[in-house]
Amino acid sequence: MSASIGLDYFKDTIGIASTNTAQDSRLQIYLDAAWAGFINEVGRDIIQTTYPAAPDVGRGDNGIYSGGGYRQILLRQRPAITTGMEVYLDSSGRFGQNPDGSFATATKLTYGTDYCLRTDGCLPGTSTVCSYSGILERVGTNWPGRAKYTPGQVTLQPTDGGGNIKVIYTGGWPTIPYDIRSCVCQIAAYIRRNADKGGSMTSESLGGYSYSLGAQVAAGAVPEMGSIRKTVLDYKGVRL
Repeated sequence: MSASIGLDYFKDTIGIASTNTAQDSRLQIYLDAAWAGFINEVGRDIIQTTYPAAPDVGRGDNGIYSGGGYRQILLRQRPAITTGMEVYLDSSGRFGQNPDGSFATATKLTYGTDYCLRTDGCLPGTSTVCSYSGILERVGTNWPGRAKYTPGQVTLQPTDGGGNIKVIYTGGWPTIPYDIRSCVCQIAAYIRRNADKGGSMTSESLGGYSYSLGAQVAAGAVPEMGSIRKTVLDYKGVRL
């Protein structure tokens, strides 16, 4: 949850002393909303988690994948590390729903011999080798799919493996990157500024007080949103 960023951290960014607790409940709501919105937009978990599992905010990963006749599969959560990684390949895995049993010990593959993680860096501030790409490679062959008969075709046609791969791994950041903290706090601060008015205020008067709300935030009207958008795209894997 956003508690991983810390309410006091957010309060520091908006100039409220940690000893001033009068608004804590409301500020926590804004911070939770901003954190959930960021995670939802990026489409990936941020907090390091061992999968199959899910953090309080985020989709997580059930660890079930399907081969498709290609050498690589892409892990849903990253950066991923090799520590504790296990991979099982079961042609009758059926997304872990085979009533006769799925992913028995005998279907476990050997790291470095049957598969490997394409490592491309280290976790920030550590020497822990990781994979920011999240690419899991089969060694010497492809991740197998299945074959099906297609009307009009003489030979069987390849299709996905129907949940024939199970991956146990750890993905995400052990500490939330500073740029993500900054973005989430900026979003929460924006929500706070506009919460009392119910929207983005476009004009304000003093005598016989009045104000006007914009139907939507105009492009460039909130400068910090540009940097937030770029950070979101970066963590999505999209480079501007």
